Amino acid sequence: MKLCNGVVNLVSMRMEPLFVCMRSVLSARLLRLSVFDYRLFGAMPRVWAVLLAVGMLLGFSAPVAAVEVKGLYDAQVLVGSQQRVERRAASQDALAEIIVRVTGQSVALQNPQIQAMLLEPEQFVNSFSYHSSSQVDYDEENNPIARLQLMLSFDGAAIKGRLKQQQMPIWGENRPQVLVWWATEQQGQRSLVNFERSPVIANQILENGARRGLPLDFPLLDIQDVVTVEVRDVWGFFKEPILEASQRYGAEAVLMGRNWQLSENQWRGTWILQVGSEEFWYEGDGSDASVIYSQAMDFVADVLGRLYAIRGGEENASKLRMVVTGVNQLEDYAALQRYLDTLSAVRAHSLNTVVGKTLTYDLELDTDVVQLKQLIRLDRKLSLQQDDFLWVDDTPSLEFRWNGS
Repeated sequence: MKLCNGVVNLVSMRMEPLFVCMRSVLSARLLRLSVFDYRLFGAMPRVWAVLLAVGMLLGFSAPVAAVEVKGLYDAQVLVGSQQRVERRAASQDALAEIIVRVTGQSVALQNPQIQAMLLEPEQFVNSFSYHSSSQVDYDEENNPIARLQLMLSFDGAAIKGRLKQQQMPIWGENRPQVLVWWATEQQGQRSLVNFERSPVIANQILENGARRGLPLDFPLLDIQDVVTVEVRDVWGFFKEPILEASQRYGAEAVLMGRNWQLSENQWRGTWILQVGSEEFWYEGDGSDASVIYSQAMDFVADVLGRLYAIRGGEENASKLRMVVTGVNQLEDYAALQRYLDTLSAVRAHSLNTVVGKTLTYDLELDTDVVQLKQLIRLDRKLSLQQDDFLWVDDTPSLEFRWNGS
C-alpha cells in the first residue's frame, strides 16, 4: 500500500475482464436502472456484489474522512555512493522536498530563511540508511552505474519549530482525500485512468502526490461509475455527473484532469480542482506526460495548502469559546481532549465549564475561526451545530457535537 488509503477495490479489479465481456449484454438493461436502484444494490454486502456479477457488476466504496498522512518528514534520494559529500547534497534535496510538503507551498524555498536552513541539513536529520536500488544509470561511455537508495528521517519537531519562527505555514498530517478523475489521450484514443486500466499513469500521478503529501484515490470505474461518467464527461469537465459519481467515495476534494500530446516533445494538460463549492483550475505544458502530472499535483497541493495549512504568529492569533455536546462518558471526554491536543490550529485549550453532557472550552488559536471550522469539518469528529457566532464576553462562541473517537 502506498501513501493513500483504499486506492483500489481488489474485488472490482479482478472482475474487470468479466465486466468488459458483459458490457454489451448489460448496457441496455443497466441504462434503464434508476439512480435509486443503483444505491440499493450498492448498499449490499460486497460478497453479494461479486455474486451478482453473473447478472450485473456493481461496486461500493464507503465514505472516508480526512486521511492521516504518515511519513511527512521522511524522504528517499538516489545516490551513487556513501560518501559524506554526496549524502550532504542528498540531504539538502530531501529537506527541500519536506519543507515544500509541510508548508504546502511550492514557493517556500524562495524564503531567505528557508534557504539558510538548507545550508545545514544535517542538523535536522534524525537517522539515515542505505539500501540497494534497482535503478541503473549510465556514464558517458555507456557503462552501467549502480545506484543506492538513501533513506532519510528528519526531526519533525525541529523543522516545525524553525518554520514557526519564520511564521511559515504548517500543514499537519490530517489532509483531505483527493479523488482523481483523469482522462488521457494517446494515439488519438481517450481513456480514463485508474490502477486497473492505466497502472503506469496512475503510479506516476500517485508518486507525484506522495512527493507533496497528498492522499489520492482513483475511481473504481466499475458499472456504478461508468453508467454515470463517460470519458467525454471528464474530458469536457462536465462536473455534474462527475460530482454525482464521486459522492460514493466520500473524498473532500475532486480533481478532474486531462492531458494530450501536441508534438513529439510537447504535452499539454488542463485540470480543475473542486473543494466544496469552490473551484480552482489551471493548465500546464511539458516535454512529456510525467511533467504534466507533476504540475497538476503541485497545483493541488498548493491550493489545499492555502486552505488548510496554519500560519502562526500573533497577527494570525484568535480566540474561540467552544461548546461541545454529546460527551456522554469519560471515554468521550478523554478522546475529545486528545483531539484538541492534536489540532494544529489550536495553540492552547482549557476546560471552562461542565454541565451534564456539555463541555465548554476556551481556545487560543494560531489562525482565524473560519480556518478552524474547515479543519474540524475535514476531521469529522465534531459537527458544527450552528454557523453563526454567539458572543460571550467579547469572545466568539460556536457549538459542536462530539461524534466520537
